[in-house]
Amino acid sequence: MLAAAQAGRGASLCGTDPHCKWRFRSLEAETYIQERRFDQARKILAPLLPSTPDFVVPDVLRRAMLGYVICYSFKKDDRAEGHRLLDDAYAEVLRRGQSELLPQIEIYEGLVSDDPGNARTLYLRAAKDAAAQGSIENESSALINLGYVTLRDARYDEAISFLMRAVDLAERAGESLKASDAFNNLVACYTQLGDYEKAQEYGEKGLKAAGQNESARRMVVGSIGRAHMLEGETHEAVRESKTREAIRDFEEAVDLSRKLKDDDNVRVWDDNLADALWRVGDYGAAEKANQEELTLVKNEQSKAYASLNAANIAAGRKRFEEAAGFYNATLKSKVSDKSVFWNSYAGLARVTAASGNERLARTCYEKAISTVDFDGTQWSRDEYEFTFRSSLIRFYRDYVEFLMQHHDAEHALDVVESSRAHLLSRTSPGRKFPRRLTSAELRLAAKRSGTVFLSYWLAPAQSYVWVVTPEGIQHFALGPSAAIEPLVPDQQTIANWDLYRKENPDAKRLFDIVLGPVAKWIPPHARVIVVPDGALHYLNFETLPVHSEKPNYWIEDATVAVAPSLAIAATASPGQDLSYKSALIMGDPVNSGLPNAATEIIKVASYFAPESTKKFQQGDATPAAYRNAHPESYSVIHFSAHGEANAQSPLDSAILLSPGQDRAYKLYARDVIDSPLNANLVTISACHSAGARVYSGEGLVGFAWAFMRAGAHYVVAGLWDITDSSTPAVMDEFYGAIRAGKSPPDALRAAKLSMLHSETNFRKPYYWGPFQIYIGFSTRSRH
Repeated sequence: MLAAAQAGRGASLCGTDPHCKWRFRSLEAETYIQERRFDQARKILAPLLPSTPDFVVPDVLRRAMLGYVICYSFKKDDRAEGHRLLDDAYAEVLRRGQSELLPQIEIYEGLVSDDPGNARTLYLRAAKDAAAQGSIENESSALINLGYVTLRDARYDEAISFLMRAVDLAERAGESLKASDAFNNLVACYTQLGDYEKAQEYGEKGLKAAGQNESARRMVVGSIGRAHMLEGETHEAVRESKTREAIRDFEEAVDLSRKLKDDDNVRVWDDNLADALWRVGDYGAAEKANQEELTLVKNEQSKAYASLNAANIAAGRKRFEEAAGFYNATLKSKVSDKSVFWNSYAGLARVTAASGNERLARTCYEKAISTVDFDGTQWSRDEYEFTFRSSLIRFYRDYVEFLMQHHDAEHALDVVESSRAHLLSRTSPGRKFPRRLTSAELRLAAKRSGTVFLSYWLAPAQSYVWVVTPEGIQHFALGPSAAIEPLVPDQQTIANWDLYRKENPDAKRLFDIVLGPVAKWIPPHARVIVVPDGALHYLNFETLPVHSEKPNYWIEDATVAVAPSLAIAATASPGQDLSYKSALIMGDPVNSGLPNAATEIIKVASYFAPESTKKFQQGDATPAAYRNAHPESYSVIHFSAHGEANAQSPLDSAILLSPGQDRAYKLYARDVIDSPLNANLVTISACHSAGARVYSGEGLVGFAWAFMRAGAHYVVAGLWDITDSSTPAVMDEFYGAIRAGKSPPDALRAAKLSMLHSETNFRKPYYWGPFQIYIGFSTRSRH
């Protein structure tokens, strides 16, 4: 409003100079358009300009702006006039070759287009035309709108690339409001992807760019509110507090929209406010917001959102028949937003279950899950799918709990499995990833391999473990996840674990919860494959103390490996029939501060024939050397170096090598994925190389995951810090056992037991416990 007033004052100082007056009046109109104050903009743009040659160009722009304003803000009958004005202006610009006006008019045409595909084409054209002219203001506007229409099409990662370019251009041009608009859309993208940390980061930047501008501020505040609400929906521990924060954000956005007399955004933020209010049980206030929203709906999509809110409010009030009617009406909507459908199916499942219709509830849950599973979205970066699927885990949790309550534990296990390793399943070209197995097939796999499978599921209401043996599948309730997660030790805690000197009550309690119920189903010295969930990904089960007449660690009772899913675990090769003859060994980089890395490399290399071994040490150990060494040619790959975990962006975790000619010294996890492997064993002797962040469904993501995604069968990696002084001895024992014919899980266990049974300080879990062995997918044709 301040900018418009300044432009108005500028026009008043122009005296009788019509060009000066128009320049300020057009700026004033543009400001009103940005603030969505279309009545004021129309008053400025309606009067004709002088019909002289020097006003031809300004008048074309005036007509285009007026056409946009009429299309966007007035009655349906007026839209035809608005489109005519815009189309005539566009045609005249093309006829006259007035290229300087093309980008702005193409943006206006895109904004009023009813066809998202056509709008996208116009924005792309506008961005190209603006770039050719060097008009960074118009290019940023085109990219912002291109990002918006792309995110509305649920192509969030593609939208992010447009919006980041728009931010850069807007900031270079000093266009803070445009930057705020781009940041706002980035908040929306990252919220939909489930990356709430990024959403909050860009929300703060958006508010800073918005400054005191109420129109820009209410959009960013509202978008931050949506991020808060969905974060609360995903994370039980913060659900109440985040939803309350969201309500405050939405209330501010609604108030600012009313103040600006912007009914479109009153409806948008009323929709979100109603959604947040019913979640905290304030159904009266939710219904009030929803009623106001219903009076302002303009199209099928906004009507669907209002109908979904009405359904959720009725369900909260236990008016199940009424809620079912609203959900069914919403499912008949012809809208592009798929979340409308999976939320409606899930809601309908809950109300039909509450009404006692178990069969229909199952059908609705299955449709909700299948809508999520077959979303069809293609992602340009793995991280986007991590966060997206993690944000939708609540649908699987609801269905699993429903099935468990209805005594269908085996189908519940199928649903658990359906949530896992989606992205990992898309490994190197030509690889056939194992399908989900039936209960009978799982039992047969357990019998054939002599393995016990443990599959964990952590959830706020109730957590479970399934144990698969040749005799059958058993399941046990473990309690809510909030009672389990705090017991999982961090690095500092486990540094103090020493069973032989002092009992640790939390360690004992954790054993009793996660292994106590299944202990009798695991025979002595069994081979066990664990499929963890949630915080259990950070736990090495071998370090748990078994309290009996003679206390011991669980590693002394079982050979343990970890798998991302039962499908992978059940089809894993035992290991002895795989080749471990050729080796690519890298590490001991310059200035690493790892005095024993060279010793480790010598010991590891000694177990392989020189003619089938490639070593890179010191200055030769560079990221480029790894890529150029044809890593797909080796059956064993070994790294001895520092690791750098990145919890915010796990695929940006890195192994720190020596700088090459390009000065790059980090081998990133995402680089590993780009080099398909046939390795039977990859060992990453580096701190925190197992992973830095857990995503629901995909598990612990980091270097171990990246190497499995690239095609490795077994991966040994570090859960926490690895001690340089003890590691060479561990690796010597490990590869010696493999050379003697043991499988990697058996060999790693033998190396750890050697440390555990020593009389040194290395007997503590802190020293042998970080090494974890992971199973990727298997193929019998490995060299």
